[in-house]
Amino acid sequence: MFLALGASLSMMNREARFFIGTHEKKEGETMKRAAIISVILDDPQKSQGAFNKLVSDYGDIVRGRMGIPFDHGGLALISLTVVAELDRINGFTGKLGKLEGVTVKAAIAREDVHVE
Repeated sequence: MFLALGASLSMMNREARFFIGTHEKKEGETMKRAAIISVILDDPQKSQGAFNKLVSDYGDIVRGRMGIPFDHGGLALISLTVVAELDRINGFTGKLGKLEGVTVKAAIAREDVHVE
């Protein structure tokens, strides 16, 4: 049993509902975590293509994306909201961090969330 956070969001033609209260894990059900992945592209012109391809490859777990380009500084800041199994979040973050000119940090919720 776990306590889920209360929220509802709809992004990129996907809907997710997070419940407040307790939820009994059903047999075979995989529990997921919510996370925010912060990304800095040091030179977006060089790393943007590889970054976008990787985000597309993991598109099934990405719930939201916000990017802020700094035209004069040659820098881009991106925030990704993801919901997935912990191993999948760590794998995605690790692959992003291996891209040249990309800095990545992740904050992962301590509790599992039930996503419908």
